[in-house]
Amino acid sequence: MNTASALDLFYVALLGPVDSHRILGPHTLAAATAEQAAGPDWILYGPTRWALGFGLPTLDMPWFKPTLFGHAGHGGRSRSPSRRAGWRSRA
Repeated sequence: MNTASALDLFYVALLGPVDSHRILGPHTLAAATAEQAAGPDWILYGPTRWALGFGLPTLDMPWFKPTLFGHAGHGGRSRSPSRRAGWRSRA
């Protein structure tokens, strides 16, 4: 369990250095956020897309951006490397 601020900092550090520390390099981040699986979610009753540990957006999401990754969940976080910007759900 972490705070929302700690999770946000984690996503920021995925996209670029934070205090000279970076979690993943650009090529590794691209591989980690590439689609690995897609299809219907029989629990949530909707389409899903997944990378290696990160959820990916689907076209039916109002906040859809092709480079978005993360997991909205209940109060979750998502990030877009192309914009170095994030989205946070307000649950």
